[in-house]
Amino acid sequence: MKNKLLLCALLVFAALAALNGCAGGKVENALMQKDLLHHNYVLETVDGEPFTSSFKTPNLSFNEGFRVGGAVCNNFFGQAELKDGVLKVEHMASTLMMCPDQQLNSLEATFGEMLRNGAQIRLEGDRLFLNQGGHELGYILKDYVN
Repeated sequence: MKNKLLLCALLVFAALAALNGCAGGKVENALMQKDLLHHNYVLETVDGEPFTSSFKTPNLSFNEGFRVGGAVCNNFFGQAELKDGVLKVEHMASTLMMCPDQQLNSLEATFGEMLRNGAQIRLEGDRLFLNQGGHELGYILKDYVN
């Protein structure tokens, strides 16, 4: 009987230690919806290179209910999901105009694909990065109101 109790106590202790270890690093550093909510980011870099456009600066905003919105050439919006560091917007709606140049057309296609397929997302201070399919989009925080 003593051996059974000792064995049970050891198993419980081991299970608690394992759960504590799993919760240790990842949960504390995980990006959460509240970290993004009510913020607007403007595009700063594409694949590590500075982004410039005479048309307009693309943006990405996180709104109430974790809906995303913004624009590249076209305005877009949709219900976002954030899980295990991946941002995904499966059903994204947008306007349907052509961009004024091929660079922006390509960027808009890349951006849409990233969100529909799910992009790794990370926040470094006031900078937000989306990575997917060998591409990285770098944004900087630029809220509408300070």
